This record gives sequence, structure tokens and C-alpha cells, in this order.
Amino acid sequence: MDASVIAALIAAPTAVLAAGAAYAAGRVQGRGSVDAIRRQHQRESYADLVGAAHALVREVRTWKEGETALAVAKERIRNLQQEVDRAAAIVSLEGPSHLQTFIDTVGISALIIEDRVGRFEGTAAELVDHIDDDIGSAESATFLFAEVASDYLNSGKRRKKLLANVQNEHRRIRSQQVGLPPH
Repeated sequence: MDASVIAALIAAPTAVLAAGAAYAAGRVQGRGSVDAIRRQHQRESYADLVGAAHALVREVRTWKEGETALAVAKERIRNLQQEVDRAAAIVSLEGPSHLQTFIDTVGISALIIEDRVGRFEGTAAELVDHIDDDIGSAESATFLFAEVASDYLNSGKRRKKLLANVQNEHRRIRSQQVGLPPH
């Protein structure tokens, strides 16, 4: 056999391995870009949900001064609740599924506030005291969602410990929403 043929046969497996390694590296690198874009979309949708929930709570807090008419307050809360609902739907699509319970809790908190505001008769300033516990639950639910979502986006290393720490608070919020004792 000719020496050049033997050299080509010896080099062929190395070339095939190198090509395979290059292909695999390219797939990993391409997947990394997709993951980075997906993570950015998740981060933005999570921020939108937290921002909408905070806006709803801030709106109610402004009524303490008593300058807001109840009809105006009801309309503002209805609009803000719809923003929370829209943001929660987007976050649900972005995932991951282990955040769904926290997403639902934020959404239900906003819905309860909107419902109680819609049925209230009195002044907007009186309404703040009437729904103070619901506002606290909405703030806690938003904080819990932000904690769990942040941990997920930033590696998930604290996930088990974090979920164990927030479980009792989450149960308390959910039980308050449905009127059951927390245990």
C-alpha cells in the first residue's frame, strides 16, 4: 500500500473525531444562545408581573389621603388587576412549572382586592382599612414570587431551602384567600 494512502487512513479517524467535536460544540453554543434569550424573556415577564402587582398595592396606599373618589378608585383597581392578570398569563407561558403556584397566588391576591374594592360602599380612604389584610397578602405573595423566580433565574441553588422557608407563608396567604385556617 502507498504511504500517502496509509497516512490518509490514519488521519481519517482523527478528522472524523475533530468534526464530531466541532459539531457538538456548535450545538452546545447554539443552545446556550437560545437559553440566554429565553432566560431574558423570563426575566422581563417576571419583572412585569412584580411591577404590576406593586403598582396595584401602591395605588391603594395612595387612597389614605382621601382625595380619590371611590368610582375612580374602583376603575383604577380594575385596570391594574387586569394588568396583573395579563402579566401572570405571560409568566405562566414562560415557566417553569414550579412557579405556577406562586404566580396563581399573586393573581388571586389581585383578584380578591379588585373584588372587594368593587363591592365596597364608602370612601376610598375607608376602603384602605377595609382591605388592609388583602393588601398585606398581595405584598407577601409578590415578594414570595420574586424570591422564587429570582432563585430560579440565578441558578436555583437555593431552591429547596427557599421553597421550605416560604412554604408556611405561602400556606398562610392561600388560606386567607379562601378563608380557611393556615394549617
